[in-house]
Amino acid sequence: MALALGFESFEPDELIPLGLPADDVARKALLKAAREAYEEGGEEALERVIRDNLGEHADEVLNKLDETLSSCPGCGQPNPQILRSRGAIAAKQHIDPTNLGKDGISAWCSNCTADSGRFWGRSAAEIQEFARQIGLDSNKALVYTPQYGGTGHWSLFLDAIGPDGYLLPQYADLIDEFLRTGIPVKR
Repeated sequence: MALALGFESFEPDELIPLGLPADDVARKALLKAAREAYEEGGEEALERVIRDNLGEHADEVLNKLDETLSSCPGCGQPNPQILRSRGAIAAKQHIDPTNLGKDGISAWCSNCTADSGRFWGRSAAEIQEFARQIGLDSNKALVYTPQYGGTGHWSLFLDAIGPDGYLLPQYADLIDEFLRTGIPVKR
């Protein structure tokens, strides 16, 4: 989901080296094909489309895509520190059922937030790796959602939210412990 949203923000010249493919229409078609491949088959399908179309230049594009999408859109900080309020219990946060699949556990980028409270912090990479370890989709572990909390707001673990709007029981304690044992941050 984060990757699919990221595609929307790219102009072909920002991601694909000039001249590959030669014209703008083909470059836009490649971005569209890459987005569709990702939506249908995930990261492996995306990589296959990029490698098939760009050959020796594929690594450059894949690295740029990864770097851009793992940065905070609110401030541009790469691999941002994501903060949760010290007292917040993830298992008790409720998501409006109309936002299932779009919203998750609320957290904020340390660089964007002006709050002066106490927080527990985890890097974006740590959150995505933890999601993989417990069998969740790493692309849904950390999604930038300013529409739910303003600049710097992230929704965590979208696919761990049940139809009732709460964390699924098999993930609730694991996720809560993971978030609460992050690095204490005094702001």
